Amino acid sequence: MRKPNFNDGDVYVKLRIAHDELDPIRITELMSHQPSKFFRKGDPNPSYKKHVPYGFGAWYLESKGSVNSKELNPHILWLLDKLEGRRSILRGLRAQEYRVDISVFWKAELFNTVLGLSVEAIEKLATFDIGLLYFDVYF
Repeated sequence: MRKPNFNDGDVYVKLRIAHDELDPIRITELMSHQPSKFFRKGDPNPSYKKHVPYGFGAWYLESKGSVNSKELNPHILWLLDKLEGRRSILRGLRAQEYRVDISVFWKAELFNTVLGLSVEAIEKLATFDIGLLYFDVYF
């Protein structure tokens, strides 16, 4: 599997919508945004040298390349702004057993550093029907 391609201090967030029967065109229409990446179940996974197909379909919207900050809050707020007006869509997808979550990717500059999330971002995040918030931290 490929290692993440980012530098010390880099941070970005990624919304994932996933389901075995995911149709990326339908999700793009529902979300009214072009995805950063998508694949269908069974598509080849380029992260592996041998042909290993994806075990599920997924649609991603990420802040990488759209937000120029090493702070988490601008990335989270950018993503939540993109999701504004789509709460009922996310709720409906989760009711249909789609996985809807957000991942935070962070490459710490130093061992003893912290990544903070503002009250504003936490309160706004709480208004969305997001399954989980993952933190993927690299040192």
